[in-house]
Amino acid sequence: MSTVPMLIENQSMNYFVFIDNTNNKFTYACIAHKILDGYLKPENVVLFHSKESFIKETDDYGVVSRLDKVYDIEELVRFDFRTALKIHFLSLRSKNSDVIDVVINQLAVDPSRIFIIITDDEVSRWYGLYLAHGRLLPCIDNSVNEKTISLMSQLNNFICLYEPWGNMLETVLGRHVNISDFNAGFTPNSALRGIPLIERKDKRSFRVLFGAKPSSLQFDRQAAKAVVLFLFSSRKILRNSRVKFGFWSSHPIRMILRSPFSWLYCEIAKFVAFAGGRLLSIDIRFESLRVAPFNDYVQALSRFDFLILKARGSLGGSHLFRRMGGVVLFPTNSPNYRAIASLGAQSNFLVYNGLLDALQTALSKIDTYDDFVKKDRESLNARRDIMSRRIKEFYSTSESI
Repeated sequence: MSTVPMLIENQSMNYFVFIDNTNNKFTYACIAHKILDGYLKPENVVLFHSKESFIKETDDYGVVSRLDKVYDIEELVRFDFRTALKIHFLSLRSKNSDVIDVVINQLAVDPSRIFIIITDDEVSRWYGLYLAHGRLLPCIDNSVNEKTISLMSQLNNFICLYEPWGNMLETVLGRHVNISDFNAGFTPNSALRGIPLIERKDKRSFRVLFGAKPSSLQFDRQAAKAVVLFLFSSRKILRNSRVKFGFWSSHPIRMILRSPFSWLYCEIAKFVAFAGGRLLSIDIRFESLRVAPFNDYVQALSRFDFLILKARGSLGGSHLFRRMGGVVLFPTNSPNYRAIASLGAQSNFLVYNGLLDALQTALSKIDTYDDFVKKDRESLNARRDIMSRRIKEFYSTSESI
C-alpha cells in the first residue's frame, strides 16, 4: 500500500474531498463538472475511491485520471481531515454508510464538514417509507439499513434543490437541515457546446417522446392508450400530418417476462393507432429508443419536438432537451414541476393533467413553437445563472477551516 502524503503540509490550501467506495461514475462526473466549469481547481480536489475497481471508461471526461491527489479508499486513515474544507459523499445508502461511519466515528471528523449529494430517487424512496410507516425503517429494496438511519441523525448537510427534495427530506427527518439549494451537476457546460439543435423543417410534423429514459410498462401502457385517444379526438387537425411517437424500450423478451399483459396492451394499442392513422390520412410512426452513450442519446433526442416528462426523474435529460430547442411538458404539481418552478419563470413551462392532455397541449403549441423555444432559452439562461451563482458561493474558499 502506498503512503498518502499528509496534506496538512500545505496549511494554506483548502481541500474539497470526494469519497466514493463504490466507484460511482456520477461521482467522477460531478468532479469533472466542478473542474471543467471553473468552480474548483484540480489542485484543490482530493478523491478517495477503490483503485483496484476503477474503470477508466467511467471517467467520461478524463478529469479524474489527471488528478494528482487520488488515493485508495483504505488510505482514508492516513489523511489529515483538518485540511478538508468540505467532504462529499454521493448519496446516503447501505453501500456507503460503513465508510461514512468510519469517517465520523473512527477518524473523528466533525459531521458539519460532510455534505451528502442527495438524489431525487433516494429521497422519494425515503419519503415512501415515511408515508407507509410514519418513520424510516430498514429496507433492503430501498438501500436503507440500521447504520443509514443512525447516520441520518448525525448528518445535517445535503446538496439538492430545496423544492421539492429538501422539503421532503426535512419531513422525513422531522427537523430542519442545511440544504445547499442547487443541482449537484454531472454534465459540464463544455460537453454541451457541440450538441445538435432540434430542427423543425417540416411544419406538418408532430414528434413526441414519452419520457427521457426507460420507464415502467405501466407508464408506457398509459401513453399508448393516450396516443389512440389523441389520434381520434384530434383527427381533423392531424389530417395529412406526419406524426411520430417515441417510446423507450428494453429487450422484448425481458419486457414480456416482466409484465406480459402490459406489453401486449401496448403493442395492441400501437397497432390500433397505426391502423387508425392510415384510415384517417395521418402518417403515424413509432420509434423505439434504448439506453445509449451520451452522443447517441443526444442524437435520439434530436429527432423529437416535444418531451413528456414523468412526475419524477430525468430532470437532467429534460434540461438537455430544452437546450437543444425542444419543448418539455411537466405533470401539474409534480416533484419535477416544483423543482423547475422553484427557480422562477414558471409561466414559461407547459404542464399537463394526464397524458392525453399532454398530447393535446403540445399540439396546441405547434404554430407558436419557435416563439416558445426562444422564450424558453431566456428562461434556461436565467436558470443557469442562478445555479452558477449558488455553486460558486458553495465552493468559495473564503471560509475558514
